[in-house]
Order: sequence, then C-alpha cells, then structure tokens
Amino acid sequence: MEKYLVYGLGISGISSVKTLCSLKNEVYIYDEKNEEDLKDVFKELEGYNYTWIKDIDEGLEKAEVLLKSPGIPVHNPIVKKALEKGLEVVSDLELVTRLFPDRKIVAVTGTNGKTTTTTLMKEILIGCGLKAKAIGNIGLGMLWEIYNGEKNEVFVIECSSFQLANTYKFHPQYSAIINISPDHLDWHGNYEEYIKAKKNIFKNQNSSDFMVINIDNPELNEMLQEIPSRIIKTNANEQSGDVFVEEGKIYSKLDGKKDFLLKVEDIPIKGSHNVENVLIALGLSLAMNLDMEKAGQTIRTFQAVEHRLEFVREIKGVEYYNDSKGTNVDASIKAIEAFHRPIILLAGGYDKKADLTPLFEVMKNRVKHLVLFGATRELFAEYAADYGIKAELVESMYEAVNRAHCLSDEGDIVLLSPASAAWGMYDNFEIRGRDFKKKVREL
Repeated sequence: MEKYLVYGLGISGISSVKTLCSLKNEVYIYDEKNEEDLKDVFKELEGYNYTWIKDIDEGLEKAEVLLKSPGIPVHNPIVKKALEKGLEVVSDLELVTRLFPDRKIVAVTGTNGKTTTTTLMKEILIGCGLKAKAIGNIGLGMLWEIYNGEKNEVFVIECSSFQLANTYKFHPQYSAIINISPDHLDWHGNYEEYIKAKKNIFKNQNSSDFMVINIDNPELNEMLQEIPSRIIKTNANEQSGDVFVEEGKIYSKLDGKKDFLLKVEDIPIKGSHNVENVLIALGLSLAMNLDMEKAGQTIRTFQAVEHRLEFVREIKGVEYYNDSKGTNVDASIKAIEAFHRPIILLAGGYDKKADLTPLFEVMKNRVKHLVLFGATRELFAEYAADYGIKAELVESMYEAVNRAHCLSDEGDIVLLSPASAAWGMYDNFEIRGRDFKKKVREL
C-alpha cells in the first residue's frame, strides 16, 4: 500500500482517486478550488475511502507520491515543494504500468493528430474483432477505465506531453509518435524539454516492443538511433518507409514484400495530415499483426472526430467547419491546407508564445478574411496587417460566427481553427468547439 496525494480533481484526478482507493492505497486529495466548487467531485467520489486535505503542507507530510493533474506544470510551487520534500511526482500515465503491468497498451503521441489516430486505432482493433477502448488525453480518465476493463482488452492511450513529462517506468508494448513541432513551450520551458517529454513514450521499451514513427518529420528522424524497440517507419513523401505512399496508393513493405493497402483517395477525412495519421495507424496494425484488409475497410468508413475538421453545416453554398482542436500553429496550418477554396478563418485565444510566421505564410494565399478573438487577437491582427490579410476583432463566439456569416460568399469555407488554446474564454477546446457549432446552427 502506498500513500498518494492526488493534486487536481479534474477528469484524470477523479479517475485516479477511484482507482487508487479501489486498490486499497492510502489516498489524500487536494485542489485549490473551494468546497462549494468541488461539490460535484465529492458527490462522484461518495463511497471511496480518501482524505480531503485543505492544508497542502499536511498532505505533503503524509504522502509518499504526488500524483498531479497533467496540466499542472513542473514549475508549480506545490510540485517544487513536493520534490524538495523527497516525494515522487508522477502523472496518471506513469501509474498505468505500475498498477496494471499485464494490460496490453498502445500509446500514441505527437504534436497534432493524436485524437484522430487514437480513435482510428481503436476502431481498427474493433473492426478486427478485438475489444478495445480509447482513453487518456482524449477526455477519458485512463486508470479507472483500465481498472474496470477486461484482461484481454486493448487500451489505446492518447498521451500528451504533459502526461509523458512525469513518467519514469511507463512501458507500452506498442507506441507511436505522429509528428513533433513547437508547442506548449510556456509549460515545458523550451522546445528541447518538450521533445524530451515525447521521447518518454519509448524510453522503457525493449526488443520485444514496437515503435511506429513518421520519418517525414526531421525531429523524429533524429530519434531513430535512440529507440530500443523494433521500429516501423511511416513515410508519405519518399516511398522509403515500412508503410508509405507511392503514386496515390498506400503500401506496406516488410521482409521485402510490398503489399497494397488502400488508395489515398479512399481516406474520407480531409487533409494531408490525415494521411499521416492513417499511415501511423496502419503501422501499428502491422506491428500488432492485425488483418490489414479489415484495417483498410475501417479506414474507408472512418469519420472525423469531434473538433478536428468537423463539418457542421452548409448555408447557401458556404461550408462551416469546426477545428477547435487546432490549438497550435502547426495544427491550424494543416487545417488551412486541407481546403482549396477561400477561407474565412476564426482564430485567437490563449497566448502560447509561439512564432506565428509559418501560420501567416500559409494564410496569405488561402485566407481572405480573419475574425479574431481572445488574448492573442491583437497579436494576430498585427501579423495580418504585415501580410495584407483583412482582419477584424470581436469579443465573443456569437460575434465571430455572425461576422463570418456576413463576410462569406458562395463557395467559401468558414473555419474555426484558433491556433491558440481555449483558456481565457473557455475551460477547454471542446467547450469552444461546441459553442461554435451551436452558434452556426442558430444562423
């Protein structure tokens, strides 16, 4: 029995408390919110044997392990104090291997495409007759789902850099990195620390495990020598990987045998980035020795996940798309590049201190008008002026959608892809995306 202090009572925190209590650990809980704000949490935790700590110093004295919410950065004062007192600081992802060493785990990370790839991989597994569940950063507390899962169930975990940063023994049998580009630098401190966190997905693997990696991405190419597991390379551009694109067709090539899998045009989800996601899922399918024909059938019928280039509706020849999950520059670039029609782009939000130059380089020939909101709206407007892109600032999603509606002409695309986190205006990108869809449907 270990003594855990669970710091942060969101989705992952509640899931962790339930699991740790059910496994007869000594559990303390702490959150900066007051008792009134936590009443729904306490209701959900009724019947579990934990101790609510109001004084964090008391909790740090009693606990051996600080299990922090993934979003709490390592430079947080409480985390620093825990480390000074000699407590181990971990995320819920770290406990997957410690608590459930025999469960089959597929771990997926990357700057962009995690949710789509994780969801697609789950669907492929189900299509191949296996029991599977997508968990983790996808919005489902992982520990409680694994605790209640079946022994033969496959858990596909979407792993954020926040979760991976505090892992030490995490050991998935199958893992994948889709891509890496600068993101969350405000949280990690610098790009090197962000990359270091991503590498934790394969750090504890061995020669019996598999790692699927996109060799089109320069940063990932540089990691190849560090990976201790068996590598499956995916490649959309040079036809040199184990799963690759050649003349509009996707092939696998293992042990010298080249097999056709499906045509790129058969992929129903928009954008070249989704070809990247599909290649990773096919690489994982190869690693797991799945029926590749059935995997292809699943891909051909797969639809976009919510908030990722999600079609909302068409009004008088104008199509509206929700890409609220476009929370960074690279994600929004990929969303913009998915369309070949004039775009009215809704953007802005929390400032991650990212370089916006690559985004505006792509915008200049594709975006006819910007509608900006949130903390970054003035910064976006400055870039827009430099690039000669028309822009206007609004205060709310209601204003943004109505202005986009007025500015649009038949054949245009209205795209919400903020290139910024939702914080400040919304608690998360899901709430932002749903608000956008609601406002579009009310037009």
